[in-house]
Amino acid sequence: MMRARPSRMQGLTLVELMLGMALTAMLLFALTSMLQVSSAASSASSEQLDLQEQAQFAVRRIASRIESTPAVNLPDKADDSSSANWLTPAVYDLQPGADPNTKALFETIGPVRTVLAEPVDVFTVTSAPVTAGRNVVDVRLTISAGKSTASAAVSVRLGALL
Repeated sequence: MMRARPSRMQGLTLVELMLGMALTAMLLFALTSMLQVSSAASSASSEQLDLQEQAQFAVRRIASRIESTPAVNLPDKADDSSSANWLTPAVYDLQPGADPNTKALFETIGPVRTVLAEPVDVFTVTSAPVTAGRNVVDVRLTISAGKSTASAAVSVRLGALL
């Protein structure tokens, strides 16, 4: 008796295996590229959010001090890098930070010196002239790191909580 030979062997040929591996490699490369782009965007977004939170914290802290400071007549503008003695006993000023090439915003109350934000590009404290009532103090802060920049600003009436 003769056995019937199958007309085709079962399994994949070497060419089919190579083609399948090439298609899988292209698919994995595309997915890896998408993951890298997504990771970079997430990192940039996280850095931007951290800077914004830091700027908002510093401005809110200064605003709180302004609201609890007794009302006095203020000059129209403090030094660009300091709150001068407007908010005694607290003083806010720019000084070299951890990296000597950058500036940090410091809060000094007596002997205690605290860094509120770093690295700071712009910090201004101004007072709009008023004819009656309490001065309105404007605080503006801009910080940056890498390619991200965050700004925060607030206008607060001096002594509003008193």
